[in-house]
Amino acid sequence: MDLLEAILARRQPRFIYTLPTFQNPTGVVMSLERRRRLLQLAKRYQVPIVEDDAYGEIYFGEEAPQPLKALDTYGNVLYLSTYSKMLAPGLRVAWLVAPEPVIERMGLYKQTFDLNTNAIGQWIIAELMQRDLLNEHLLRARQCYQHKLTLMLDAIERYWPAGGRVYPPAGGMHLWYRLPGDMRARHLLREAAHERVAFVSGELFHVDGGGHHYIRLSFASPEEKHITEGVRRIGIAMRRLMARRTHSDERDLPIERLPVV
Repeated sequence: MDLLEAILARRQPRFIYTLPTFQNPTGVVMSLERRRRLLQLAKRYQVPIVEDDAYGEIYFGEEAPQPLKALDTYGNVLYLSTYSKMLAPGLRVAWLVAPEPVIERMGLYKQTFDLNTNAIGQWIIAELMQRDLLNEHLLRARQCYQHKLTLMLDAIERYWPAGGRVYPPAGGMHLWYRLPGDMRARHLLREAAHERVAFVSGELFHVDGGGHHYIRLSFASPEEKHITEGVRRIGIAMRRLMARRTHSDERDLPIERLPVV
């Protein structure tokens, strides 16, 4: 937000894309003050906002964070969400909240890419909603994911060396972690492969060459026993890397090219 106004004035972007609630990968929730500031700037520079709220219903507090769209008094926010995070990854059914002319045009464009959304997936979701099963499922899912997150945090405290920083999320499916000292994620990933465990390097989420010292862990899909064991194995890789790593070792490591996601 501190850089946005200068970018809007200089670059004149077509739209602003944001994931303000349980952002992937950090799990951060944008503050109310920043949300209001974002809406003000978008209105001033006449730039629409695309709000991606894929994780908004996976919250661990008493209430869900208010979507950015709920504060939009100008009709400037195009709100997107999906059932793939609420119900099952294979249910690739999403929805859009936007002015009708925008929806009509986007519907036409969508047909040129995939003709139609998965009909069976839509029928499944419609049946769940008609039977009023969605809220009950979401309640169980929130409790399950929160428990898995607690297991992961406990395992990190138990098995990982000191010096790192955990960013516990208040919802969503991912945990963001800053590695100890100057340890690099790509080096740890290579070492962790010997323990038959993997994670996502923070570099993949940056377009400016950052994220070298960060990793993202998912606590949603793994079984509970695999969470604890996986964290333990990464801890083994960390300690082994720290035990033998020297500055000369760092310089001798080959340069790797990683894709941006």
